[in-house]
Amino acid sequence: MKSVKLFVTLVTVLLFCTALTACAEENKEQPKQDAVQVEVEQKEKAQTPEENDGGQAEREREEYERRHADDEGLFPGEENDGGQAEREREAREAEERAEQERQRQEEEARQREEEEHQQTGNYEHHIGDAVFYTEHDLWQYVSPYPTNPSHYGIDINAMLLDVWGSTGTQVGNGYAFSDGSSFTAAASYFNVDDNIANKRMVVSVTGGEEQYRSVITSWNTPKPSGGYWIVLEDSRGFGLTPDMAAILLYVLEQTRMNPRGNIAGELGLPPNFECTY
Repeated sequence: MKSVKLFVTLVTVLLFCTALTACAEENKEQPKQDAVQVEVEQKEKAQTPEENDGGQAEREREEYERRHADDEGLFPGEENDGGQAEREREAREAEERAEQERQRQEEEARQREEEEHQQTGNYEHHIGDAVFYTEHDLWQYVSPYPTNPSHYGIDINAMLLDVWGSTGTQVGNGYAFSDGSSFTAAASYFNVDDNIANKRMVVSVTGGEEQYRSVITSWNTPKPSGGYWIVLEDSRGFGLTPDMAAILLYVLEQTRMNPRGNIAGELGLPPNFECTY
């Protein structure tokens, strides 16, 4: 009986000691857990809003930086206005380019006009669809005919003096010219009176071994409404139509500047004009 009581006592003491040991271990572990908890709480308190708000702050910062980068590309005084300033600037640049292109085209057109003026002369003539130019004014050789002011006379002597530098010599129904060398020139007119409908002129040049002729015939030419231009130096009263007078002046000028044959054939005259060598 004593043995049983002793055993029970020993078991009780053993259980008590075990309980004390467990409590001591629990109390010993608790400070460590508390220290860990405090450290975790401190870290959570130290976390930035970006880490605590699901990345919202980070996205806001990135958006701010993007806008700031856009703003840096604007000129002073401009605001981020949805690209309006940029469009206006591009429009200004386009207008400037268009103005520069317009000025360039005007300058090119002016240069072309000057070149054409130098090449073709000052005075414009129209016969049908043909357009040509002479260096001299045809009308400076035309004046009212002395004995009949309702008609005009044409001074071919003055024309030859301006173009050839000499009046030449009247020979039959035309004029001949020589500068004392092998160069000779002649201008002749045939069938230019009122009674013959077909009019003809010949301009010829001889220089050295070269000879050039331009023959112009106007077939079935009606009488001009203002009458013929009567050759002032020709006592027979021969005259030219205004068209033939303009062609004569042009061929004389071109023969002097650049001798060649059938010069009038280059003009594209109406089909009633026949131009040959």
